[in-house]
Amino acid sequence: MPHRFVDVGQPIALYPAVSHIQIDYAPDGAQPATEAKRDLLSQITLRATEAPAAIYRVAGAATPPCEVSAAPARWWNDVSLLSAQIDPLKAGEKATLRLCLKIDRPAAEEYHWTAQLWDKAGHRRAQVDDNGYPSRYWRAGDMIIQSMTLDVPADVPAGEFVLRVGQYTWPEVNPVLTIDVAGNPQSDAVEIPVRVIK
Repeated sequence: MPHRFVDVGQPIALYPAVSHIQIDYAPDGAQPATEAKRDLLSQITLRATEAPAAIYRVAGAATPPCEVSAAPARWWNDVSLLSAQIDPLKAGEKATLRLCLKIDRPAAEEYHWTAQLWDKAGHRRAQVDDNGYPSRYWRAGDMIIQSMTLDVPADVPAGEFVLRVGQYTWPEVNPVLTIDVAGNPQSDAVEIPVRVIK
C-alpha cells in the first residue's frame, strides 16, 4: 500500500486533503495531537511494555489549518505560502516562525527551506535553514504547518526588518523562484516586513 511517515517529534503538522488510514505509534505513549475528524478502528500491541499502535480512519482536511492571507505567495514548484505566523522577534532570543503551506503537486526534487532576517542596509542579521517535511512524501492537496526557530543575535538593534522566506533544491542549493498570478518569475524569496524589539 502507498504510505508515508511523519515524525511526531518534529515541529511539522501534516493535513492530507483526502481521507486515509493513519497509524499512530509512539511507544512512550505520547500520541500526536490532531485536529482532523478520525475514528479509531483498532489498537495493536506490538510489545508488552509499550503503548499500542492505534489505527484510525481519518477524514481529509477540507479547510486550511490556518488563516489564509489575502494574496498567498506561490513558488514555481506549486507550493503556496497561505500565511506565516511569527513570534515577536527579540534581540538575543529565539523566535518561532510557522509557515502554513499548500502543496498542489508531488515534488520531483528534494527541497529545503530558509528564513533570513535582513536589515534596511541590506545586511543579513540571522538565518535558519530546515529540510521541513520531506518533499518525497508530498501529495497534491496536502497542507503543512512547517515550524522553524530563528536565533535573533543580541546585537541586532530594535527596528524594522525584512524576513525573507524561500525554498531551494537539495543538494544543489538552487533557489526556487516565486511566481505571480500569470506564472512569471518574481523573486528568490517571499519578503515579510517584521519588527525587532528589545
